[in-house]
Amino acid sequence: MGATITAPPNRAMMKCDTYEGNGADDRDIDIGVDLASKSFAAVFVKARSIAELGVWHTSSLVGDLSLYMTDLAGLGDRIQTLTATGFQVGVNDEVNKDLNEYEYLAIWQNP
Repeated sequence: MGATITAPPNRAMMKCDTYEGNGADDRDIDIGVDLASKSFAAVFVKARSIAELGVWHTSSLVGDLSLYMTDLAGLGDRIQTLTATGFQVGVNDEVNKDLNEYEYLAIWQNP
């Protein structure tokens, strides 16, 4: 079960939970938050059960670019976009390998 922390207006909010990968491209992860409309939002994803690097995507990144939680260059087809219900992942194993469990952390500015 995920946790949501509520805050007064103009404060940072966050939500963390898990999802299971299914290997399908353009998969929407519904977290119940309209991240696409926030002035600032970021999502971090890390596989629990396999040795994959963690990735993150912010509202300021263009296209489906995701950045690694290391000093490696960013790549596409991981966290692809922020949506009206959460975020979308691609088919890459770092975010969506079939039957693997992933943890995410979403942070956004509460208007």
